[in-house]
Amino acid sequence: MAEYVHQRLEEMLPELEEMTRTELFTPEETKVILKKREALEYRLQQHTKTKSSYLNYIEYERKLLELIFMRKKQYGIDYGEKEIENSIKNRINKLFWLLTTRFSEDVSLWEMHIDFCKETRQLNTVTRLYNKILRIHSHREDIWVKAAQFERSPDGSGNPEAARELLLMGQRVMPDSEIIYLEMYQMELDLARTIIKRKKVLKISEVAETPEKKEETPKKKKKKAKKSEKMDVDNETPFCEELKVAQIVYRKSLEIFPNNPDFHLKLLNICSKFKYASSQLAEMIASLKTTYQDNPKVWNALALCHLNKYKKMMTVQQKQAADRCLATFKEGLEAVQGDKQSQQHNTSEKKAAMTQSMWSYCLWGHLNVLDLRHDNEDAAEILASTLDLFQQAMEADMLSLELYEKLIKMLTDMGLSEDSAVVAEKAVKSYPSSASLWQIYLSKMVERGVAVDDVIKTFRSAMRKITEEDSWHVWQFVLNFVSVKDNSALESLLEEACRSVTPEVSKPAKEWSLDFAFRQAGIKKARQVYRTLKCMRPITVEFYHRYIIMENSQLEPKIDLIRAAFEEALVEFGQVDQEVWLNYMDMERKIAKDAPKAGVVHQRALKSLNPALKENFNRTITLVGLTAA
Repeated sequence: MAEYVHQRLEEMLPELEEMTRTELFTPEETKVILKKREALEYRLQQHTKTKSSYLNYIEYERKLLELIFMRKKQYGIDYGEKEIENSIKNRINKLFWLLTTRFSEDVSLWEMHIDFCKETRQLNTVTRLYNKILRIHSHREDIWVKAAQFERSPDGSGNPEAARELLLMGQRVMPDSEIIYLEMYQMELDLARTIIKRKKVLKISEVAETPEKKEETPKKKKKKAKKSEKMDVDNETPFCEELKVAQIVYRKSLEIFPNNPDFHLKLLNICSKFKYASSQLAEMIASLKTTYQDNPKVWNALALCHLNKYKKMMTVQQKQAADRCLATFKEGLEAVQGDKQSQQHNTSEKKAAMTQSMWSYCLWGHLNVLDLRHDNEDAAEILASTLDLFQQAMEADMLSLELYEKLIKMLTDMGLSEDSAVVAEKAVKSYPSSASLWQIYLSKMVERGVAVDDVIKTFRSAMRKITEEDSWHVWQFVLNFVSVKDNSALESLLEEACRSVTPEVSKPAKEWSLDFAFRQAGIKKARQVYRTLKCMRPITVEFYHRYIIMENSQLEPKIDLIRAAFEEALVEFGQVDQEVWLNYMDMERKIAKDAPKAGVVHQRALKSLNPALKENFNRTITLVGLTAA
């Protein structure tokens, strides 16, 4: 082992001598480098090889390489690259080869080597690495894609033919890979765009003129040029020849992945980014409309596709895009719903769900367009159309819960309180188990000045339909309302809430009751409520915390009552809540002015808290300065 290490070190001597000769490093520094490498080499010769041994060595050499680049730039040195940098690069490559050979199953190690070679512009090595990793990990579709992207990238090999061959090979190995097909399609569109741009720069016409063709007059040439320019601006130029391969990939992929709307939409998304592929985009849209006529997700994507790059459009184009988007939504709604006769015969749950989904997509799409066009002249027209659609969806019982809430908010913001109340009533009938809708409905009743008894009656009806676990916000709304209007009804409601068997109601109800008593009648009433409610389980630490704050807020706080509240809180939460102990210590030092007592509390906390909390408790004490006296 020692002989092998010394051999490696002897091979490094010319490199180290060159470092000294070029004055990049002093003789003392080169000795340190040699000593560090010797230690790292010995680690590689251990009987049990580990990844960390190789990675540590690689990291050291990379840092050394960075330091050399920095010093060369600093000292203005532009020679010695072959003897020094290349030697280090070769050593790093050798270490990576050894590492990936021994741990070939770890793809991340291969990628680290590839990243290093890209950084140091060893492009041929990157190609060899991708070829080797693909022979071992041919099931990794992401590696096939990355390899192809490197081959066709101008910053990589710049070889689109090699990229195409790689993807075709990957497709043969993994014929069911959507990712590979999507990359193939995008690559072919990229290549087509490059060719088209090159032809435009070189002014190469699409069809070569034959000798027999008559020469065009200057007037015709000018007219043709204007027409060609207009077509190019409108992204309508039919560059069919360059797009043939992309077209073949698109059609072949649809054969391999039939009845796959998500994949089809991914192809659409890729194609929509290429202005020269307008003819293929039109074909895709027509295919999607025909193949997935009753798929709401597809219609939503087709409609929103018109709003791509909306902010970059001219004013006229923005209006046209918005109109096409809304028209597509309505077309999709008609297609998914079908005619009335087919709706009567097809009442399956699946059909109903798809129809409701389409209504939701359509309405959210209209709201999105309305938001985009709110400052334009057609905003009023879009708003009227949107409200009309809401009305139709509500009559067909196709509004989702979220859309009901959105509609009520819209009507309220528009000052249409009566209409919003009608919609809220319809909403709770459609979704009787929704606590949020019942709260909105109750708030509309309060806005209309409905009597307290009627509000409570409606509240009772709501409680029979919504789950108690979700009901606290409805309780809270009614309690706040009744506390202002009728205190006689409040007492029975409060007692019912505090005695609820559902912790999600009873816990916050106790806190609400304590706060209300303190606000209405002061500390004496709060103490009375506290003594009553502290015996009712379950109870929260926040309940004790609020009461203690109330006692501390008095001009002359009663320390005995505060300490008693802390002790009662510790009985419940002393093992699991360090905040109670911290607040107790803080009170003893700042309110009671009794530092020794704070120290006693500290020692009690260390004995009572769960072991997992003690370290964090001590750290917190040190940070806030609550050390024992």
